[in-house]
Amino acid sequence: MKTAYYKDYYWKGIWEKESEWDRVMITTLFTFYWKETVETINFAKKLVKKPSELMVGGVLATIQADELEQATGIKPHKGILNVARLPQDSRSALTKGEDTMPLDYSILDGIEYKYTMTNAYYGYTTRGCIRKCAFCAVPKLEPIYNSYIPLTDRVELVSEGYGEQKDLLLMDNNILASKDLEKIINEIVACGFGKEDKFTQPDLLEIAIGNLEKGYNDRAYTRKAQGLIMDFYNKLKVGSEESYQVYKVIFDKYHINKLLTTKPENLLLAYEEIKNIYKKHFHPMPRQRYVDFNQGVDARLFTEEKVQLLSKIRYC
Repeated sequence: MKTAYYKDYYWKGIWEKESEWDRVMITTLFTFYWKETVETINFAKKLVKKPSELMVGGVLATIQADELEQATGIKPHKGILNVARLPQDSRSALTKGEDTMPLDYSILDGIEYKYTMTNAYYGYTTRGCIRKCAFCAVPKLEPIYNSYIPLTDRVELVSEGYGEQKDLLLMDNNILASKDLEKIINEIVACGFGKEDKFTQPDLLEIAIGNLEKGYNDRAYTRKAQGLIMDFYNKLKVGSEESYQVYKVIFDKYHINKLLTTKPENLLLAYEEIKNIYKKHFHPMPRQRYVDFNQGVDARLFTEEKVQLLSKIRYC
């Protein structure tokens, strides 16, 4: 019966006639994805109950707002998201602005593609830029320069939910222009990114299992935990007693050797049976931490004082 329902739901177009979602929010990015972006927005119109509840924002939507509205009929939200521009029922979650909120790192575990910088805290400590370069979109996207955005709370919240991250990736457009640079650097150091600070990898399987127990993004953490367990099994010595024990659990008993046959509840049960063996082999080594200024720094703003401040951290 369930299979027949979903077959009709799709092939007979019930999903299109009976829109399910109260609100759909789309973030746009690169302008060279214009065609795909327009197609996505027009498709999303079929998913939302009221066209007025389809919210579109982001980089492309800000830079080409008029063209996007003409192509889709949806008026984009331009610039950085703030409380005043949110629907009334969504404002409580964003009382201090979107830059103070931690990102949802589980998204990275829910996809096959693996980003190079998956083991890093992402964020901003400033917004905007003092320059008005003709080729740059920042003055249009972030017209007001914000010289300081607190970092500590976001780092702590990410650590609590997803485990500590090795590096710090800052996406500031012009951090050296900040009058609060000393405050920012000192906060970075206090967050564990001083020049001599080291990082020891937390138990990612334990974290994934913990999030499965909480019911937080089952799809992502099923993929994550299953992958980690199989990686662990494949590293065990072939023919050893431990390898045989783990094999029986993941292949014969709970069928978690393939993602397609893996159920969250079976992962939890399997973990309880193999965790002692897993922890016995878990010996992470301390590694150097780095701060990555992803957008680079403005060389014109270097002074001896700023170089001294930057010498407190290892950056690239």
